[in-house]
Amino acid sequence: MPLPSLHPYRYNQKERRSLLEVLQDFSSAQPPLERLLEAAPLLQPRQFSLASAPAAHGSRAAVLVAVVAWKTPSNRPRKGLVTNWLAGLQQGSGAGDGTAGAGVGADCFVGGGSGEGVVRVPVWVDRGAFRLPPDESTPLLMVGPGTGVAPFRSFCWQRAALRQLQQQQQGQIAAEAGAAPSSDSSSSGCLFFGCRSPDADFYYEEEWWPIMQTGALHQQHGLVAAFSRHSPQPTQPELLQMLQRAAETSQQQDSGQQELQQQPLQQPTAASVSSSSRVYVTHKLREHGAAVWKLLSEQGGWVYVSGSAEKMPAGVVSALEDVAATHGGLSTEAAAKFVRQLELTGRYHVEAWS
Repeated sequence: MPLPSLHPYRYNQKERRSLLEVLQDFSSAQPPLERLLEAAPLLQPRQFSLASAPAAHGSRAAVLVAVVAWKTPSNRPRKGLVTNWLAGLQQGSGAGDGTAGAGVGADCFVGGGSGEGVVRVPVWVDRGAFRLPPDESTPLLMVGPGTGVAPFRSFCWQRAALRQLQQQQQGQIAAEAGAAPSSDSSSSGCLFFGCRSPDADFYYEEEWWPIMQTGALHQQHGLVAAFSRHSPQPTQPELLQMLQRAAETSQQQDSGQQELQQQPLQQPTAASVSSSSRVYVTHKLREHGAAVWKLLSEQGGWVYVSGSAEKMPAGVVSALEDVAATHGGLSTEAAAKFVRQLELTGRYHVEAWS
């Protein structure tokens, strides 16, 4: 067996070798147990944004987790430790007593069962970076590609539940007074979501249409989707049809109906998309620039960005500066100052991770 490359970066960081693999490569090394334990890194906690809303889901906590798997430059398979552990949990697997570290035991009903085969998962709750505006009528501009959409599902369901409660209360008051219910003047939000394709990772697809019907999201451009590896991109009316059909299908499945009354919507045919022609949320922000500018400049909207910290947050800033210049008639310097002012006044929030 040839000796592995001894260049520290190529051997260790680039290949992400584990301590066990190092000992396998250098079988003559026999460190004492105490030194081995000193060198072994502690398992770091993993943090996920809650995707559930107290007003809509009660005490139930939900997270959106993408299972991590990749190959190193030398074709060694690698898997995310916690995400693959969570994905492999089965009811009745007995995943521990949930008392280790600072976590507390949480009953995890894998697969949505009735409670049989409870899996104990160590969890804890930390205070996050996002805060909803104090005024519930403040519109939200949310940018959350991939699993970055998780906190915005929470935002949308929270507002949808509160709006429905408010409408019920207004209806009761109006009925007692013998008057017509007052119209809801609060503004709706917009969510810019990005994924690879409608068939691969369109998270919570069946939920966005019901949320839009409550008014928590704008009914025309409340959800704008960028499918980076799908061509052609659906138009906004086609996207709304997709959302409506997904919601209807989910509702019929929940009610036990096996057959649909209508033919499924014909979705755009997937095609090979080159990296230079891929569409991302930043492209969609510019495409819907008129609505974005109105939400920010006229309606006092707040901006929330969640997702990968690599390029996306900076790309969103650049896109919003372009929107301010194109639709607000601002100079390049004034557009940058406008976006910066959103940050300084607490109207621009970012939660990103690497």
